[in-house]
Parts: sequence; structure tokens; C-alpha cells
Amino acid sequence: MQVLEAQTVMMKGLKKPLVYFPVLGIGDPYPIELKNTSKEGRDVEISLPFSWWNVEEKRILGESMPGETTTIGDDSMTARLEGPVKPLDDIKLIFDFCIEAHCFEAVYAKIISVQENNGIPHYQLRITSINQRDRDILNKWIKEIH
Repeated sequence: MQVLEAQTVMMKGLKKPLVYFPVLGIGDPYPIELKNTSKEGRDVEISLPFSWWNVEEKRILGESMPGETTTIGDDSMTARLEGPVKPLDDIKLIFDFCIEAHCFEAVYAKIISVQENNGIPHYQLRITSINQRDRDILNKWIKEIH
């Protein structure tokens, strides 16, 4: 059986995220294989400063804390975050800059995993909500960097 890494999704009526493993194929006696349509490999290295807050049950908690992206993809990013956070936490982030008279709106994301790089934790985030214009700007940057 071929499966991707664990993913999470919040579903209406559930209080905790549902964890699932996307299946790409099964083996004998019915060998079936699906093509992975994700856009992996489109992540680009880009450093963007932002402020972030913990979100719990749709409530913003505490003071803002600093963060910075290290990579961005179509629906994910890797970032360094200062402050307490753990996998499956939800966060709200706002980029700390504007471009061409456009300021980014709030982006919501879920912490998927954490990995240490030279002793510094890097968090993998799955973007759960982003304004379409903001997404278009990020996608333009991804395309230009590739």
C-alpha cells in the first residue's frame, strides 16, 4: 500500500482535527495506483517576517509573537516561530509589511510538524485560510523564484 504522510483537517461537528493518510495505491490482488496531484516541489525559499497568535476554538489567544517564513508553497509554509506552539495547533499570522499599497490580510494555518535544523525548530504549516489576492501574490512570487 502506498500512502502519503499524515494530514489533518478540521471537520464540522468535530472538536479535534481528523488525522488521515491519503492512499495513493493498493497492492495485489487489485493493483491500483493513483497519481499524486499535489504540487510538492513548488516550495521556494523566501524569508517573510510576520506576527502570529495562537487560535483555540476560533478565539485569538494572548499577545502576538514574531515569526519568519523559510519556505512557502501553494498551501504550506515552513517557518521559525518564537513562543509556545506544538503540532496540530492553529495559528493566525499577519505579514509585517505591505507591497504596492497592499497589506496582507490574516492567514490561518495549522502546525503540521516540527523539525530541528541546527538546533532551531522549524514548523511545517498547512495554510487553512488565505485571502485570494494574497494567495495570488504568493503564487506569483513562487513562480518568479522557480
